[in-house]
Amino acid sequence: MKKTLWIIIGVVAAIALAVFFLNRTPDTTPDPTPQPDEQEQADEAQQEYDPFEGNVWLNAEGVEMENTPILDKGAIHLPLLELANALNIEVSYDSNTQSIWIGTDQDEDIQESEEELKIYKNNADLTPSNIITLNDEFYISGREIAPLLDIYFYESLFENAVFLVDDSEAPRDGEYVAVRRRDQRGWEPRVNITIENGQITSAEYNEYNQEDQGKLDDPQYIQNWQNTYPDVDPLALVAQLEEQLVSTQSVSEIDVTTGATGSYRNFTELASIIMAQSRVSKIGQEYVDGDYEVYGNPAQNGWTPYITYQISNGTITSFTYDEVNEEGNSKREDEEYINRWRGNFEDVDPIAIIEERERQVLLTQDPNTVDVTTGATSWGRNMKRLTTGSILQAQQSELEQDYETIYVFVGEQGERGDLPQLLITTDNDEMTNVNFSDYRNGVNKKFDEPYLQRWSENYPDVDQLAIVQEMEETFLESQDPDELDAITGATNWRNAFQTLARRALEVIGGAN
Repeated sequence: MKKTLWIIIGVVAAIALAVFFLNRTPDTTPDPTPQPDEQEQADEAQQEYDPFEGNVWLNAEGVEMENTPILDKGAIHLPLLELANALNIEVSYDSNTQSIWIGTDQDEDIQESEEELKIYKNNADLTPSNIITLNDEFYISGREIAPLLDIYFYESLFENAVFLVDDSEAPRDGEYVAVRRRDQRGWEPRVNITIENGQITSAEYNEYNQEDQGKLDDPQYIQNWQNTYPDVDPLALVAQLEEQLVSTQSVSEIDVTTGATGSYRNFTELASIIMAQSRVSKIGQEYVDGDYEVYGNPAQNGWTPYITYQISNGTITSFTYDEVNEEGNSKREDEEYINRWRGNFEDVDPIAIIEERERQVLLTQDPNTVDVTTGATSWGRNMKRLTTGSILQAQQSELEQDYETIYVFVGEQGERGDLPQLLITTDNDEMTNVNFSDYRNGVNKKFDEPYLQRWSENYPDVDQLAIVQEMEETFLESQDPDELDAITGATNWRNAFQTLARRALEVIGGAN
């Protein structure tokens, strides 16, 4: 009897448990800890844009950005809201209308919209080509954000810096050119500005086709425009932009021209670049004549950036960018590589893109102002860094002996940003000048007074500059990197010098 009772109790308990689990509401609360694959996806989303970890300067003062600038498509993008706040410029955002208003109240006629974000300034739609929304901020490329915030923008990848300046200091005299990449119809916007005695004396805007023919110089284009827009004179509109810049001496004083907002955007963007370039560019126009060959640091994939250019009478007259492998073969001439590229990116022709940038270097005479925002961005950024670094080193070197060719070999950048470079000149295949320099953020340590002072305090018995000079003279005479082993002091510089010297001998050859 007792056994039967226990069996009945067990059955009832089992039934009760079954009913409990069958009627239990499933727990749909998500696991607060992402699974490994979910975590990887989250990390990828956070790392979609590489941070620009360089310096941001506003009128020679360093700016600490809470929202780190980011890199996208080869361009440095700056946070609009934070930068506007630093410049005391009022900016408002309306999520209902998907609109941002700069310096003016929102137009009540703008209706709610779920379309792309728009940016208005002085009641004109000046929406940039690319806006990145990230962490409640709006990132815009430096080239396009500058005219929106009445500031001038210049970037120097060699200096690892973005420079933002205003009209407080006079620009440097010279004849300047700035260009944008060609649009889908093949037109390249271009601005020419002449500055004399610190004043803008002339400004000219046009757009050019592949044959370098100006759109505004084409009577047929003007006629077609007037047939379509009989109340708008394109020549008068552009002339108004040019005249306002000369008369006001400031891009921020140029009025948005109704009927020509595209020309206004192009003109103010390019003029802003020139206004910054004429104030902060270190390379200027005092170029050292010569035939240059520049070798970047070899990449892990075996390709080494390689640039050749010629400077004659202070002007860059020819320019070519390429990459070579250990056998000296050209990437541009590697049909397999180019075809594979074209197969992956049907709308991007790497050869056409790099040829356009080479031509822009000749037009602008400043690699830092070349537009590298579309396609082959690593090639474009290498081109900017290496060209700027080689021009600066040639300017800073005392080339006392005759030469024909200037070779520059660039080493691996250190953890603290140190970048060694070895410059060697040759005349009739013989070495005539040797200069070793170590840069950090574009500053040559040979001329960095705070750095030299710290060195002197830490190593009072070691004259670093004298040691480097001894290394340069020893290598020039012996052309043997191992001879530098006998020179004590400045060990890191000696090691970098020897590494670059061995690379140089592979290209130039030893003593005859």
